[in-house]
Amino acid sequence: MKPVGFLIIAGLLATVSPASAQRLESRFPAQPEAPAERIGGPSAWRPLRVTKWSTLALSAASAGYGFITNHRADQRFQRIEELCRQESDRCEQGPGGAYLDPDLEAQYQEVVRLDDRARIALVASQIGVAASVILFILDMREESTPPNIPYEPKLELGRNSDGALLLGARLPLSP
Repeated sequence: MKPVGFLIIAGLLATVSPASAQRLESRFPAQPEAPAERIGGPSAWRPLRVTKWSTLALSAASAGYGFITNHRADQRFQRIEELCRQESDRCEQGPGGAYLDPDLEAQYQEVVRLDDRARIALVASQIGVAASVILFILDMREESTPPNIPYEPKLELGRNSDGALLLGARLPLSP
């Protein structure tokens, strides 16, 4: 910013009267200053916070591994199908359903192993995401209401004399 800009801003700030400053203070009372927290203080590295993000990251990694492994299994099975279209005599199956050609059977068993790995990885990622959601919800709990909320709505859950479930909300009408 140019020096002229600084002079204009300083001049505008100098014109603010003490009375207007007092009106601002009465409208927005100063909050008692909390002791300064150092950056990366104890609240930043709580075990629950580290666990929820670690669980989410591991779930994403597991899902990625599952998708890649499933894609590899699909590609290998497509190769088997293409081979069977070209050389149908190699694709004869025995009474148990196994291919009579040992090389083709080995390829098919590799596809089955890859599919099993993909299934386990994808199920693990779904369980991890569910655990992460639960951990995120648990981490939302606060011991007190933050000071900047102007009112605190009340949500009530109960039963009436007939045993019916009642859900009610109370909101203040005046500020």
